[in-house]
Amino acid sequence: MAGRTRRVLATTLLILVGGYAGWLVLLYLVQDRLMFPRHVLPVPSGPVAFERVEVLRREIEGGAVEAWLLRPRGDAPAGGWPVVMFFHGNAELIDFAEDIVGGYHGLGYAVLAVEYRGYGRSASVPSQEGIREDAIHFHDRLEQLADVDPSRVIFHGRSIGAAIAIDLAAHRRPSALIGQSAFTSVRAMAHKFAAPGWLVHNPFDSDRILPTLDMPVLLMHGTRDEIVPVSQGRRLREIATDATWIEYECGHNDFPGAGNLRDMWQRIGAFVHAADHPPP
Repeated sequence: MAGRTRRVLATTLLILVGGYAGWLVLLYLVQDRLMFPRHVLPVPSGPVAFERVEVLRREIEGGAVEAWLLRPRGDAPAGGWPVVMFFHGNAELIDFAEDIVGGYHGLGYAVLAVEYRGYGRSASVPSQEGIREDAIHFHDRLEQLADVDPSRVIFHGRSIGAAIAIDLAAHRRPSALIGQSAFTSVRAMAHKFAAPGWLVHNPFDSDRILPTLDMPVLLMHGTRDEIVPVSQGRRLREIATDATWIEYECGHNDFPGAGNLRDMWQRIGAFVHAADHPPP
């Protein structure tokens, strides 16, 4: 009887271990589709979705990656337009950035919206390293534009875009950094799927990078966010050197929630103004 019980336990254990191993193999194979679900996005209907846009392209193997520089109406101020480099969420395209463009234009900023590899009209496949290389390229292109002030560049990222903005800030220093619905790392997010951190291809370790940055940081999060728990944003606030924190009663995709849009832009405006005009 004891021998039979041991065999049953051994068989059960083997099934569990085998099932978990199979689950890890599956996650390893599909993690990029989960992180960068570009396959669910519509094919862009045209070359550009905005008026007054300058399309910047970077040639890479297999095609090109693009970014859109959208200037406010009117003449550039003395010294050139300040710029916000915007990085969207993983299930978005730069075509969908009307809210960001309109908000920052109202504050007097141009917007450089960077598309990810494999998204929209951009070639190749997305990866942390590839997206970083593209972002560095487009950041450095700003220095070549006569009506842009390359000393006044702010990074704003939403969801995975926040991780991309934080990653870029370790290589190119912005005048300020804004992270919306940011996670601590993909390794931490992997725990939701019972996966170990070493399985992750593109870790985006914001929790390692953020404490090393010395520019003003604004972190915003929804308290009802079920995709990136607000606890992750609060953790980033704790470890950041100089962080302003904003919470709204909302989720992930409806941020900042009903009735909060005006307040959000007022607070973003106050933050970027203070970053552009630091005390002597």
